[in-house]
Amino acid sequence: MRWNVMPCVVALAVTQYAQSDELFVPSMEYPTIQSALDAAQDGDEIVLLPGEFSGSGNQDLRMPAVAVILRGETGDPADVVLRGPGHPEDGIVRAMNFTATSSSDILVQDLTIRSFTGQDGGAVSIIDSSPTFKNCVFLRNGTGGVVECFVDAYGGAVYVSTSSSIFVDCEFFGNFVRPMPCSGVTGDAFGGAVYASESHLAFESCLFERNRIFGSDFDPARGGALFASGSTIELRDCVFRENSVSSGRAQGGAVYCGPTLISIDSDYFGNLADGRFDGSATGGAIHAAQATIIGGEISGSTAGLRFDSWRAQGGALFVRDLQLINSTMANNQATGYIPEEALGGAIYINGSLLLSNSTLRGNLTNGTPQLLSGDPSLVEITNAIIRNGVDWFSVSPSAVSLRYSNIEGGFPGEGNIDADPLFEGGTFRLLSGSPSIDAGNTDLLPADTFDLDGDGDVSEPFPFDAVGLPRAVDDPATPDTGVGSPVVDMGAFEFRPVCRVDLDGDGTLTLFDFLAFQTLFDVGAPRADFDGDGDFTLFDFLLFQSEFAAGCG
Repeated sequence: MRWNVMPCVVALAVTQYAQSDELFVPSMEYPTIQSALDAAQDGDEIVLLPGEFSGSGNQDLRMPAVAVILRGETGDPADVVLRGPGHPEDGIVRAMNFTATSSSDILVQDLTIRSFTGQDGGAVSIIDSSPTFKNCVFLRNGTGGVVECFVDAYGGAVYVSTSSSIFVDCEFFGNFVRPMPCSGVTGDAFGGAVYASESHLAFESCLFERNRIFGSDFDPARGGALFASGSTIELRDCVFRENSVSSGRAQGGAVYCGPTLISIDSDYFGNLADGRFDGSATGGAIHAAQATIIGGEISGSTAGLRFDSWRAQGGALFVRDLQLINSTMANNQATGYIPEEALGGAIYINGSLLLSNSTLRGNLTNGTPQLLSGDPSLVEITNAIIRNGVDWFSVSPSAVSLRYSNIEGGFPGEGNIDADPLFEGGTFRLLSGSPSIDAGNTDLLPADTFDLDGDGDVSEPFPFDAVGLPRAVDDPATPDTGVGSPVVDMGAFEFRPVCRVDLDGDGTLTLFDFLAFQTLFDVGAPRADFDGDGDFTLFDFLLFQSEFAAGCG
């Protein structure tokens, strides 16, 4: 799936139902959600009026064989809530079940689904079906518990098997997995919010926050927010914040994925894999077999805790094969009480690492600067900025090929430098005069495999930087020290001289810049004083208009 077509999939689904009948719940004819689902015809919309829905007929919903929309009336998920019992003592129950007899053209949107306690999917089970969820909130659902004997527990909010579902603009907050020992036998705990098996799932503009796995002292716990096995997971513009997994073998504080994870413009903040009680921890943010990470920030993630974990590997990423493009990684750490078992403050790699146009700094292993560790067959780094101490890696130097990069402490290789990159404030953006401007090698840019600009050309050089602005933009004020025409900058962000007529800061000149100038002019803001005389007159407008016509170059 190419990302530029995903929104069209949802749009087509909505269009399909535009002329359908509306079945309102609750009403005299349809007092419960299930009564409306059972009566629905192909193309109908089931509209839930504001309020809470619980109890018989509003839970453990059997999703129909016909294509329907199930939606909240107002469009605000807070207004329509499907509420579960809240605790296993009050019932082991889900919100809805999709099976092989359910249509794969069902759209669920504008709902909050909270406090459900089902086994293998606290709120939703999807098996051999492929529904779409849009603008839904999955809040404090959980699987496992303290009453039923759940040796294994999967998917705090959603359980998916053999599906191709899409989730758009959804939030997963505070969902959890907590298996219950049975006669002394413990079990696995996977997917604090979502569990997927043999599936292809896509998430766009979704938030995963404070989802958790509370595993056993001995068994594996994987994917504090998202677990996938035998699956491909695609993430676009998602945020994973403060998710965690805690057990004797903790893997993937936010995401555990095999075989394939594709993460585009997604951020990971403060996730944790805690190898509890002398346990091991791998991948504070992500544990994956094969991962392609394009854009986004990975920061503040941790594998291991100093007095809990004896092995801690990959403070942010534990990956066999990794491609990292246009990304920033900072302040991640691997920490444990056996120093030689704490490895890879940011990345632990066992296969190949292809890293391009990324910026990395401040990653630690047991408090000491270290970025990379493992037993890789190949580490190829190009057009990067690595300011992570002089001993930034602990792998065989023979496995490392590094070119056209700004490396603290220096490193042999064509085009490499060791100089202060002149970051802007606390950001990774480059200031004017940075030695990393026009110092990379444009010929080494990776191909636009995912066609991020939607032009159908997947062999062209990568078109964007970390914020989606054009790559390889020449700075006339900086001599070219790299290769190409124009020469790409090192690091995740392409430098652009300040263009004072680009008043909305989006990198293009449009009517909105005129409107912004008018607003600033009306309030006497200094940015509208284009001739610098302290007054706001027609001459400021004429100068703005002249520079706008000339463009920003």
